[in-house]
Amino acid sequence: MLISLNEQIMTLHQLIHKVNFEDIISDLLRHVPEVENMRPRFMSAFDTLRSITPAKKSYVVVEVLEKDYLCDGVHDTWINATNTCSSTIWESILAGKIRLESAFNMPDTTREITNEMIVADLLWQLVSYGFPEESTALPGYILHNKRFPDSSRLERIEEICSYIDLHQVTEISHKDICQYGESDNIVWITDITPYSLPHDKAAYDMICFLDDFMWFNNETKTILIISASAGYEKEERKIEEFANSMLKNPKIVHGIPMLPGIEVMAIFITEQQYGRA
Repeated sequence: MLISLNEQIMTLHQLIHKVNFEDIISDLLRHVPEVENMRPRFMSAFDTLRSITPAKKSYVVVEVLEKDYLCDGVHDTWINATNTCSSTIWESILAGKIRLESAFNMPDTTREITNEMIVADLLWQLVSYGFPEESTALPGYILHNKRFPDSSRLERIEEICSYIDLHQVTEISHKDICQYGESDNIVWITDITPYSLPHDKAAYDMICFLDDFMWFNNETKTILIISASAGYEKEERKIEEFANSMLKNPKIVHGIPMLPGIEVMAIFITEQQYGRA
């Protein structure tokens, strides 16, 4: 079944009960055969989502994104979870509406984006954050992946530290992050390359993402965590070149991605300004 603007709007709970796991994993393996050994993790994430009773009311929107500007047939999802309590995040996500979007607000309703592709995109993102295991980074990603996150500074620091642990980052520590607890501000953004994205478009995708969100933070320094799997070294260098030329006072460190591809987290820090009136 294809997603169309003319189709009756479904919730994620309705959608995930319309699809078969084998069809989902088949599309994932078609693009990324290396994840065959992660089949049990994807199945566990799928079964966990199906077991959750959705909320009666939800402000969540699961946006289905066409990314043809990257390459024909590239698609992704974005969880827009404003006004959602972290304690009921999964119930709210399952009750969230599915909405077709385009990077330039002109979705092609004839484009073949199947129900299976949408669920595969969602599982791809969730598994990259360790789901269904508990991780502070995951609900933080869903709730606070915004330019101005609606969370406390302490929550954001905990989310960053969780991300560091999840991606086995060794070049910075919790202590390095916690020292900014008294800074004027610390915010973060993060993204992962979609499973349908060709290797040679990974850097362009991540650079576009950073370029969209890097202009509004009034930061004095930036920490960029790049987690790239084997075979993405050339794309990783392109991201580093962009960061060194465009980000403010950047420190680039590296992690290990959960899934094949590239993940980035940019941490924007506004250091305390001494001597203010």
